Amino acid sequence: SGLSRIFGRFGTRAHTHFETLNVALSNRLQGTGVSVIAEQFRYAGGRVSPIPRATGTLGVDALVEVNGRIIRGFDLKTGRGWSSSKRTDILSRFRVPIDEISRR
Repeated sequence: SGLSRIFGRFGTRAHTHFETLNVALSNRLQGTGVSVIAEQFRYAGGRVSPIPRATGTLGVDALVEVNGRIIRGFDLKTGRGWSSSKRTDILSRFRVPIDEISRR
């Protein structure tokens, strides 16, 4: 894309594009019982935050919901992945498997 990784520009652009694709996919899936929730943030304990990136929340880029039940999450990584402790924290908040998507 020609963007450098300086100051997170590459990551910001990649995440913006990923969110746009997830919203578009969710729109196409309407009426099927399957949806994609983009950019959900949760507090410790699992409560969903109505405000993205609120203090004390952690988020994932996409959650797959089937018939009202979230079954899996995905998080785009353009830099380092989660540390072991952050991964444990994220998984305890979302309580579903979450895959980190990265380019190796």
